[in-house]
Amino acid sequence: YEGETGSETDVTSRATWTSSDPQIINVYSAAVEGIRAVGSGDCTVTAKYKNKEYTCTIKVEAADSVSKVVLTIDNENREVREKRYEDVSLTAVYNSGKEVDVTSQATWSSSKEDVLSTTKGPAAAGKVYGASEGKVTLSATYKEKTAEMEVTVNPEYNMVETGFNASTNMEKTPGTKHVVVDFTCTDQKILDLYLKENEEAIAEDEEPPYEISSETVNARISYETDVDTMTYSFTKLPGTLEELQTMPLDDMFDPMAANILAIATMDEETITYGNGFDASYDMYNLPIYEMFDWINGPNDSTELSKDQMSDAYSSMIDMIKTANGNGRYCYFKGASPQTGYDPEYPYEFTLEESPYILGEMEGVAIANYPERHMILVSFAGQDSQRYCDVYHSSDGNWYSWFKSWRNLVSTIKQEWIYW
Repeated sequence: YEGETGSETDVTSRATWTSSDPQIINVYSAAVEGIRAVGSGDCTVTAKYKNKEYTCTIKVEAADSVSKVVLTIDNENREVREKRYEDVSLTAVYNSGKEVDVTSQATWSSSKEDVLSTTKGPAAAGKVYGASEGKVTLSATYKEKTAEMEVTVNPEYNMVETGFNASTNMEKTPGTKHVVVDFTCTDQKILDLYLKENEEAIAEDEEPPYEISSETVNARISYETDVDTMTYSFTKLPGTLEELQTMPLDDMFDPMAANILAIATMDEETITYGNGFDASYDMYNLPIYEMFDWINGPNDSTELSKDQMSDAYSSMIDMIKTANGNGRYCYFKGASPQTGYDPEYPYEFTLEESPYILGEMEGVAIANYPERHMILVSFAGQDSQRYCDVYHSSDGNWYSWFKSWRNLVSTIKQEWIYW
């Protein structure tokens, strides 16, 4: 109390105290001990002294009431991938300081359930599901306390369109190459055919087409011939399956070229196509498999086992991560261990037809093997050529045969490091 002279006097014990709700604040002993909170809620306390009243409205919270809730998601960037679950939780913080996980007791909602689903997880079990690409507000409420968070759902794989279209970004230049074929013949029937052709040429005073070391199997056979080649040049490289599919498959070299382009779509550093990569799931579902399947065509309905897929994934990891991700460019001109597999521009490689042709045959794993041609590529990442078997389909297109792409995703030489 402030007197007329400006002096101050403690008149607590002489004031008359009242409470608008004694069930919330008890003032019976206020003159001695002060007011006491006995419940929770809003209450007005009045102190009267010398015909003057002084009031104060007080909000009383129970010691164990919730002061706030904290929403967390198991991703520091608050991102979820399409077709993936992400862990979420809600923690209640009480006035007393204790914290309790109330995830299962909370009411969850998403501003766009078709983007981020709280019911498919469900969120009450600590999971949200990325249903489609977009941004949402994730909310969780417990005992009238609400927490919100902005969450981004990213594409399942980070395939980036480059604007590639084969009609404008690809050129093909045909050519020929003179080669010497030298092999060991282990089939007497085939050897007899070579011997007969040699005899017929000699009988007609012609040069024998083959040099044959013996008339029995394991004979060494050598001959010279010309093979077709095709040089591909690109001003852009495709980034998605749809862009790759602008490439026609109308000659025998195209499937091999398409496989090389597919390998080049892999991410520079991790081949994971974006954040949140889970090898236990993703090694069997990489977008590049869809590209390979398209290049395989309609005649190849066989499926790789999980063991085979795991082996293929490991091979791709070893190959493509070489030179900080540049290994994916190993088949292009200029890409070598010495250059860290940095390709020249425009992107270019040359393919050649092998003189060997595999005829049609009946099989066990596959009912019918069509006539297959072998396409070869020479590159600086390995001492020997790599190949892809191709076949001409009844739809008029050429396709890669029986997962031949696996021949192209093998280990390559490591880049040279200069000190």
